[in-house]
Amino acid sequence: MDESANTDNFTQSVISRINPQIYSTLSSEQIEALAQAVYSCRPTKKHLINFRGFIPFFKSRYYFVFLFGRDRRAESHEVQHNMRNL
Repeated sequence: MDESANTDNFTQSVISRINPQIYSTLSSEQIEALAQAVYSCRPTKKHLINFRGFIPFFKSRYYFVFLFGRDRRAESHEVQHNMRNL
């Protein structure tokens, strides 16, 4: 397993939320596989532009988010491209 999966804060945080009784029943191989799966799904680097805010509108508030950065989702990009070409 990638050593960084053991030290990644996101991975440690997710795994620490597993019920201790359930965690104790997992083998070291299962824990390692779980840590690797969580590590591979962790949030990527921050966006180049990450602008968030809200707009008051009558008695409600509406939020908006503008994110800008390089697309690092190779698989999802390929799937979207294939769906457009159907």
